[in-house]
Amino acid sequence: MTRPLHPTALVTGGNRGIGRAIVAGLKAKGCAVTLAARSDEAGRRAAAELGVAFARIDLTEPDSYFEVLTRAGGFDILVNN
Repeated sequence: MTRPLHPTALVTGGNRGIGRAIVAGLKAKGCAVTLAARSDEAGRRAAAELGVAFARIDLTEPDSYFEVLTRAGGFDILVNN
C-alpha cells in the first residue's frame, strides 16, 4: 500500500494547546488538516488562523462526528487529543 502524497488528518481538540501544535505540525508536513473542536467559535477562529478546515465535533453528540466522517470520506490520520 502506498502512502498518499497529501494525507488527510483530523485533530480533535485542535483549537488550543498540544492539539493546536499538532495541527500546525501536520499542516507544515503537507497534510490536509481538519481541526475539530467542541466550541464552534473557538474552533473556527483557530482554524482560520492556522489556514485549515474546521469541523465541530462533540463526542457526547454522535451525530456531530458521524456527519464529519461521512462528508470527508474518512481520514488517513486521526489524532484524538
